[in-house]
Amino acid sequence: MIKVTKINEKNRLLFLPAVDTLTLAVCDILFGAYDEKTNTACGILAAESVNNGQTGYSLTIRQIYVDEAWRRKGVGTALIHALMDLSVEAGAKAVLCCHLEPAEEDQDLSLFFEALDFKRTKDALPVYGFRLSEIDPGNDNTRFSCVSLKSLEKGEWRDFIRFADERSAVINVRSYYDESISFFAYDHEAVLKGGILCSRRGGVLYVDEVLVAKEDRTSAIEALLYHAVTAARKLYSAGTEIGITLSDPDQEMVLKELTGFKAEKVGSFVAHVVQ
Repeated sequence: MIKVTKINEKNRLLFLPAVDTLTLAVCDILFGAYDEKTNTACGILAAESVNNGQTGYSLTIRQIYVDEAWRRKGVGTALIHALMDLSVEAGAKAVLCCHLEPAEEDQDLSLFFEALDFKRTKDALPVYGFRLSEIDPGNDNTRFSCVSLKSLEKGEWRDFIRFADERSAVINVRSYYDESISFFAYDHEAVLKGGILCSRRGGVLYVDEVLVAKEDRTSAIEALLYHAVTAARKLYSAGTEIGITLSDPDQEMVLKELTGFKAEKVGSFVAHVVQ
């Protein structure tokens, strides 16, 4: 019989081979499935609590994995049901799962979620893909002084966490992001105006968060992207793939312009609205 439990410090080693350390760092909700008779781990689900202006408070599935020997035996369904129960208790508005197309395994995953009453969103939270060589970094905006996460003091990181919370965004463990290509923008009076947080997972660069003060939206994004792209080009090949999820629809045109309109929508979120 399949049982689901929360993964904690006591039992994490039982499930650890199935989930990478980056997922463990960014996700605050971890469920593990196991066979009660043999005490054998057979699957995991990792999710993150997200709060933004578009979706409200929601739970975003970052990874779901079922061992090949246990697939099509109800393990994935049991994990999703455990998350659904938690979402109701936590008062979440929706459960989201992001996946890219058209990989065959993603098509199978899409059918799996559709069977559990998830619906593909049309316009909200689109996922865009492009390559490092396709970005026009523009010019360094002299209105701002940009510093990398690598050179940021602990107190300054805490300042950014407060800055993010004011904009209804969740910022996770600092070590999750690539410190060399994540940057923060300050004006000439040393007032924090925004940040861009990037990570590299599975050979793909991800723009995880772009948070800027509303009054400096376009100019701050331009400055941050310039520094992030310039640093990334020194570290990675021009053909490196980049993925970005835009939670703010107003940023879509800015992204397209800065990439010479080469950023293409490659996927979307599959969502289940909690009743």
